Amino acid sequence: MTAADTLTSRYLSPAEVASLFASRPTRTYKKRGTFLARYAEPGETILTIVAGKLETLAAAKWGDVVLMNIEIGSSVERYLIAADMFQKRYELTERTITTDGHSWMLVTAKGQVNAWQYEGPSVTFEAPWGESMLLEEGDWIASPVGGKPDDIYRIECEAFAGTYSLLEA
Repeated sequence: MTAADTLTSRYLSPAEVASLFASRPTRTYKKRGTFLARYAEPGETILTIVAGKLETLAAAKWGDVVLMNIEIGSSVERYLIAADMFQKRYELTERTITTDGHSWMLVTAKGQVNAWQYEGPSVTFEAPWGESMLLEEGDWIASPVGGKPDDIYRIECEAFAGTYSLLEA
């Protein structure tokens, strides 16, 4: 998110984000695909860039895992996830690779989210991990299945299309 995005979008409080998420029925989607994962170095800064925009900037804590989404074309998305969430949402494979000076584990996604596609003006809110997040028209607003009620975040539209599949009822 750029400074201009912050100035032109309305900031939503946590209560407003919860109300927005609850304002429409959700459908359940399974995250799919193969990702690279490694344990983060405490204090390491991870920039999450999706579709050419800075989504989050986060400093790693002890036990955090860095994930690299290699499923969404040329947009190599990296993000942090807490170790307990990593175990719930990803499954290790037997393979590892070395790139960028790090040894990465090949993992497969197994998490699910309840989500719907957002239509409306750009808004900004605080993601569950404390970073400011920009929600734009066409993005998805999501919450992990079985997660906390306030665990609501944005998934960029192309990243969602590349890594999520609708679960049939």
